[in-house]
Amino acid sequence: SVIELGGKRDARLDVVTARQQQLQTEQRVLTLDVLSGVTRQFLALVAAQEQLTLHTEANRIAQDTLTSLRRQVQAGRLPEAEVLRAQAGLARASVALKQTEQAVRRERLLLSAQWADPTPDFQTVQGDLYALPPSVPLSDLQSRLANNPDLLLLTSEIDVRSAELREARSNRRGDIEWSAGVRRLQESGDSAAVVGMSVPLGSSRRASGAVSTATAQQAGAQQAHDSARIRLEAELIGLADEQQQTINELGTLRNEVIPALRRALKATGDGFEQGRYSYLELTLAQGELLDAQLAVVDAAERVQQTRIELERLTGVALAEKNIEVTP
Repeated sequence: SVIELGGKRDARLDVVTARQQQLQTEQRVLTLDVLSGVTRQFLALVAAQEQLTLHTEANRIAQDTLTSLRRQVQAGRLPEAEVLRAQAGLARASVALKQTEQAVRRERLLLSAQWADPTPDFQTVQGDLYALPPSVPLSDLQSRLANNPDLLLLTSEIDVRSAELREARSNRRGDIEWSAGVRRLQESGDSAAVVGMSVPLGSSRRASGAVSTATAQQAGAQQAHDSARIRLEAELIGLADEQQQTINELGTLRNEVIPALRRALKATGDGFEQGRYSYLELTLAQGELLDAQLAVVDAAERVQQTRIELERLTGVALAEKNIEVTP
């Protein structure tokens, strides 16, 4: 048998425990990545549905405008060319609508694929795309960075390398090997009890290479952790600034741009019915409003996407997510 010295057994157990904890951390990281991916895809589908609603309304308005133009042409108030322009505008609106419908189908399929279902059994999803995340001070976000799953994974790597270093150091002390038994002497026919013991020499010198390697690996793991934290802190600051800027953009669009363009469209529509504005001026006002509405959807989606990225960085949810899938 062998009598282990230098705490070798405990060192081996520490290595196994550290590797088990590392595997658990990797599983957590993979789980968070899957959840983040599903949430991003869900938001993409919600945004596509919002865009589909806007293009559907734009297509209806184009049809109403064409009907109104035909009445005015029949009354002799407008030339036939205005009807031709309106027909072309309706065709473009129909093309945009079909493209958006195809985009919704694609996003629905991608969301369904997240749970390995190539044939979605739902038509729509419901979620508040315009719900603003709570305002969290940057200092609080930075304090939560310790929960970042990637940093936790690098921390577990440091723990593994530290345990391996302790194991390598424990091997500097040689083990005592002992044996005992009975030996039969053939010449005399006698039996004798035999006890033996051996201690290896030069164990410390032989273990020095493993200790140096383990020390370098531990230092490398620590350096990787420190570098990742600096990079993640910079990314966190950039994301927080981007989110606030996008929130301000969204507020300006919803509170200032959209109301002004709605009033402008109403005034242009009333003037068009009275013959004071041309069809081109009317379509310009309609297009400006539609573009602004699509910009609102885009800004709202970017706000939610940055929220997901901040949650992924900090490992903490910033707000509850209320989602619903409608069959």
